[in-house]
Amino acid sequence: MGLRFRKSLKIIPGVRLNFSKSGISTSIGTTGARVTIGKNGVYANAGLPGTGIYMREHVAGGRSARTPKSQISLNEATDQLKETAEEYNEAAEKKLEIWTQTPHPMKYPVYNRYPFYLLKPEKKSLDNIYKFCSAIIILLFMVSIFSNKFDNAIFLIIIPLVAIVYFYFKNEKEYKEEMAAWQSEYDKWDKEQKNLEEDFVAIIDCGKEQPEDALALAFDNIKWPYPTYISYQVDNDMVFADVDLPEIEDLPSEVYTVKGRGWDKEVSTKNKTQSKQQEDYARHIHGVGMLVCGTIFSVLLHVNTVIVSSYSQRKAKDTNIVNDEYLYSFMAKRELWSKINFDHLEFVDPVDMLCDFNLRRKMTSGYVFSPVEPYKPSDLIATQGRL
Repeated sequence: MGLRFRKSLKIIPGVRLNFSKSGISTSIGTTGARVTIGKNGVYANAGLPGTGIYMREHVAGGRSARTPKSQISLNEATDQLKETAEEYNEAAEKKLEIWTQTPHPMKYPVYNRYPFYLLKPEKKSLDNIYKFCSAIIILLFMVSIFSNKFDNAIFLIIIPLVAIVYFYFKNEKEYKEEMAAWQSEYDKWDKEQKNLEEDFVAIIDCGKEQPEDALALAFDNIKWPYPTYISYQVDNDMVFADVDLPEIEDLPSEVYTVKGRGWDKEVSTKNKTQSKQQEDYARHIHGVGMLVCGTIFSVLLHVNTVIVSSYSQRKAKDTNIVNDEYLYSFMAKRELWSKINFDHLEFVDPVDMLCDFNLRRKMTSGYVFSPVEPYKPSDLIATQGRL
């Protein structure tokens, strides 16, 4: 037989301290109508003595305020975790699919505002206060029924009603102050972004007169998810761009999945396979070249030919010296580039798409690269007849 411990100590009429193994709680009220306050929250207890009719209702705080696992099935909980993992993976994939930002060659790129990180304030929930005060009112009403002292009950009921009004107006005041402060910061940010956008449009409009400045601004406006650096040379209606690509180690090497058994399942990560990592890297770096080429055509409407050569830093096997190795180089004409379906870039595979242009690349079916010789100005004469 298990031993139990419980002791009740009367402090003042109607108020008791209860001691047990689980801790200390406070009871307010009389037999048949009582509010208990403990570590598990606030409970309203009501019943009719001698009838066996009894009610216990959780009204605020404590563990019972959480949704118990019994309210959803294990399969439903697992499905929720799987949805969360899929959302994380989709967000990671979206960062890799940078080519979807490629602008139309006959439209100026759109200015991307810097994000406004200050969260908009929300009103604090007063549900627990309302429930607690409601429980007190119910309790006092029931006490008045059992004790036949309605005058005192009516007077005491005013106290929780005043508390409700006080907390309501206090919450409204705090919310208005927080909103005013947030709006002030937002207006400053909005004004600054509008000024930057006007400068962006003005410089882009002068692309033919100041092509280097226009390209610099356009490339800085792109939100590169991984380290990417671009150098370029404008020669009349032709642009040569060299791209320092991110390394494969810069890209995420894990995917999100659900691990565990039963109710111990959780969203965790596992390593990508080597082939998947190499495929993601190949698609991303080809997407980088596509975005660079498209941005040049979009900013400099007088340019008809773009050459993009992309390289990575790799150690030589014999000397361990780090060298720049070009992974691909391609030449694109505006007329052919304009035939890309820019309305549905999410369905474009940049690895295959760049094959439609004069592409130099040595890549295996497993997306392993060998260095190539990039295009040079002297190569244009040789390729002119094939463009």
